[in-house]
Amino acid sequence: MRYFSISLLALLTIVSVSSCSNDKQEVQPYLHFEQQTIEDSYGACDDKGACGKINIDYPVFSDNNKKVDDIVNTEITKNVSSFYDAKTIEGTSQKFIKDFTDFVTEFPESANNKWNISMHYSVSTNTKDLLSLTFAMNGYTGGAHGFSTISYSNFNPNTGIKLKLEDIVSDVDKLRTMAREIFIKDHNLDPNKSLNEQGYWFADDIFSLNNNFKLSKDEIVFHYNQYEIAPYSEGPIDIKIPSDKLDGMLDLVLELY
Repeated sequence: MRYFSISLLALLTIVSVSSCSNDKQEVQPYLHFEQQTIEDSYGACDDKGACGKINIDYPVFSDNNKKVDDIVNTEITKNVSSFYDAKTIEGTSQKFIKDFTDFVTEFPESANNKWNISMHYSVSTNTKDLLSLTFAMNGYTGGAHGFSTISYSNFNPNTGIKLKLEDIVSDVDKLRTMAREIFIKDHNLDPNKSLNEQGYWFADDIFSLNNNFKLSKDEIVFHYNQYEIAPYSEGPIDIKIPSDKLDGMLDLVLELY
């Protein structure tokens, strides 16, 4: 198993130097973190042999408010390790390799002998007003098809409190109505018919927004993963609401980049 540590300061220095030619001023991140990577594999990993690969890429926050660092790092560890019900990120990698080796030992001739998992945690917004993380995971561990999922989490960077939609938007009902109209238009649905009758899976047949959202200076995006509100064949669904439609609806005055 190999571990890598990339200094954020070093990366920022490289980016800053490379951008001098176009006179762009770099925006410094509010919270300090370092990106870590764990990679492991089992098997020859050629075209013919069995192969299991796992890659986990995630930030570790440090040298900030200790309470904030602990809360955010715990959230990251919990989300990564929950896939294999492990206690640590390292344990997640180890459990994947064990499950794969057990599988190929028991079924050496199986056609489903190429497993892979990629977990990538990235910092999408890091300002004094908002810390947003994106967790993207995809892979294949046997069966008819692979899997992929994206989840967003938003924090108050000064307290570590995880933010819900109600903490950011003053009128959720108005936003929900707006999102429903966009959803119907984007999917060419009949606004006068039941959404569930048209192939979707909303509880009690009532359109709803989830807490899986990402906020930027341009828009707010609600992400629904496969099987969440529609069959697998529909794929993941994004509802994007432009920021100019959110005028007066945000409880936070966000300085985003």
